[in-house]
Amino acid sequence: LPPQRVFLLMTLRPYQQQALEAVRDAYRRGHRSALVVMPTGTGKTVLFAEISRLAKGPVLVIAHRQELVEQARDKIAAWCKDVVAVEMADRREFTDEGFVRPDGTKPKIAVASIQSLQKRLSRMPKNAFKIVVVDEAHHATADSYRAILAHFDAYLLGVTATPDRADRVPLGEVFETVAFDY
Repeated sequence: LPPQRVFLLMTLRPYQQQALEAVRDAYRRGHRSALVVMPTGTGKTVLFAEISRLAKGPVLVIAHRQELVEQARDKIAAWCKDVVAVEMADRREFTDEGFVRPDGTKPKIAVASIQSLQKRLSRMPKNAFKIVVVDEAHHATADSYRAILAHFDAYLLGVTATPDRADRVPLGEVFETVAFDY
């Protein structure tokens, strides 16, 4: 007999589905940027993986550390069952010649480090992405993030477990609405 394959049925948890609908609703109401606040371990990456899968165009996910870039890439690739490009250090899978899938197309989703994006921003068109996701969105008020976010003409989604910053700079300076707070 051939070996049996096990297929995992991946579905959102009820509160993740609520978060997804809240983000959609925020965009439908005319907001271009929304924040989702969920505690550590509740599946923020799964949420933005599903949003990326459903998006009608390319998605960029920004993270501030190599470990977070790699974790996001792995989880999004598994969730979406697709290749996810990485822009970090010497990896240029979205910019330059980029990475190409076996069918000859470029990946729909890219995960990038903030540091690499700063250096490569001039090579990325303003309309390169439909959605830009900021993982650990409490960093989004930093000048480095603001410059990158201002460059792209895209919907913005921030996800964080810690919406209160030590420097007291309000995230409302970057995100128009808190779409969901779990």
